[in-house]
Amino acid sequence: MYLLFEPQYEAVAWLRIDEKAPHLAFESGMEERSQRFVNTQVELLHSPLVLGPVVREADIARFPEIMGQADPVKWLANQLAVRSWANRSYTRFRWRPPPRSIRCGS
Repeated sequence: MYLLFEPQYEAVAWLRIDEKAPHLAFESGMEERSQRFVNTQVELLHSPLVLGPVVREADIARFPEIMGQADPVKWLANQLAVRSWANRSYTRFRWRPPPRSIRCGS
């Protein structure tokens, strides 16, 4: 008997992104719209600057989903699901690879 099933795997990361940039020495006294800072941080996490080294990691580079991509960084950036909540410091990043059928025989 052969069974086909599609396992569902998911990687989730919760990140705390404060609504304003930390000051290094002195506070500027200028209050910027904090959502712009949060959006910038989220975009950076989708960028080649961050995802490039990720897809070059040996263990990750061997994923069939990554190996089959002409542009793995762009593909991974498009696969990341991001959810932020208003008035909260946390942002959730989720990656769920496309399902593959795995054949089990008995």
